[in-house]
Amino acid sequence: MWQIVAILVYLWALAESSSCNAGTTSVQLIKEKGYNLAGQTHVITGGDSGLGLGIATALMEANAKVVFLAHDVNKTQTMARSIASRTGNHDFRIISVDLTSLNSTRKAADALMDEQHINVFIGDAGGIMLPSFVTADGFESEVQLEYFAHFYFVQRLLPKLRESRGRIVFTGSDGISPYDKIAGLCSQLREAPGCEAIDRIATRIGRVVPPQIFAHFNGNEFLGLYLRVMLARQIALLETNVTAFSFHPGWADTPGTSGVFDKKAEEWFGMFFLGNAGLVLGVLGFLSGLVPLKRVPLGIALGGLLGYLFAGKWVAAQYCGMVPYYQCLCRGPDGTSTETCPISSLEGSVGGAYLAATHVSEILNVNGAMTVLCGNHPTDLTFDPYVGMVDKIGEPAARDYLKALYKKSQQWINKAGYGDVQSHFVDTVSDVDGIGSRVQILM
Repeated sequence: MWQIVAILVYLWALAESSSCNAGTTSVQLIKEKGYNLAGQTHVITGGDSGLGLGIATALMEANAKVVFLAHDVNKTQTMARSIASRTGNHDFRIISVDLTSLNSTRKAADALMDEQHINVFIGDAGGIMLPSFVTADGFESEVQLEYFAHFYFVQRLLPKLRESRGRIVFTGSDGISPYDKIAGLCSQLREAPGCEAIDRIATRIGRVVPPQIFAHFNGNEFLGLYLRVMLARQIALLETNVTAFSFHPGWADTPGTSGVFDKKAEEWFGMFFLGNAGLVLGVLGFLSGLVPLKRVPLGIALGGLLGYLFAGKWVAAQYCGMVPYYQCLCRGPDGTSTETCPISSLEGSVGGAYLAATHVSEILNVNGAMTVLCGNHPTDLTFDPYVGMVDKIGEPAARDYLKALYKKSQQWINKAGYGDVQSHFVDTVSDVDGIGSRVQILM
């Protein structure tokens, strides 16, 4: 008898690992896990392309009703019909919205009130190549699209989410921790350490910002992601009937990154790798007496030039093989590599699909956290910005920061003329002891 039990346990573990490792697509996850979300309503921003499309496809595969908050209704209609024809699930709705307009966001939120219930709100929309401009509401375009519009939706949807004991899922990113001194939030914003301070954030949210120096994408891309990842943490700490999560998709080849971003990243890393190779060869040549010392810099320059000229996917694979698995997700925690690197958008969306579809009991231990794959939470203090903050200033001070950031965000929206939405957050901390805390998550 015990042999049969052992075999069953082994097969269960094998199934779990196969559906949660790097390289698994969101649709494969749904099929392997056997999720059935019939009767649930999932609302999503950014569901017409990239990671959001991968999540929406998986949810429709699992029989959920999906409500698309769409900036391009015709494009989304075409996408949704295509998914419906493949999955046989025609239960979808499309609501037009411009996330850079609070007036449009409010109208979309009003339309959502028609839904009998809402089980999950997924905030995926982003605009990595969105030009930086000041909107009619007085916010920088990227910050409004990624953060303020989603903050507003959360406020409006919380009562419905409480009724359904629902959840919120945000797309996040690696590289948003203020405590990563090499490639974190402050370096991405080209600011000195301490850029997470609310008064310093205030100086960026209402003005045009220059493009990010690395790949020339919107200069506030990472700030918007940081703010909504921290919003997920605030919700998790304060709500008793609503859970909230964020996920890092890895280095995913999406419409937003496959152009300028990937090309620039490959060029920079190619120059770094071959420039260093030129340095090593030059030093070895000098030590062996074959190369004069003054020629060593020439080797570095030549290597850098070759790296720039011959940059390609090999650069991503080389870089991702050197960093922790969770940064790129071109390999899993067990070392298994994906077929391609960068990974596809369907592979990158597996973390969001899991958080939206799985039973809440499987993810309570990571409530509020930023995860990868199927609820994996890296303990690196430079990954999840809240965990790094707790390590630096302590949990009471970190919670005070979240509370102050929320109140300030509400004031900014009120100042823009949309104070009609009152705070729906509860005033007391969750009665589930320690839920969402750093101590619990790292256990």
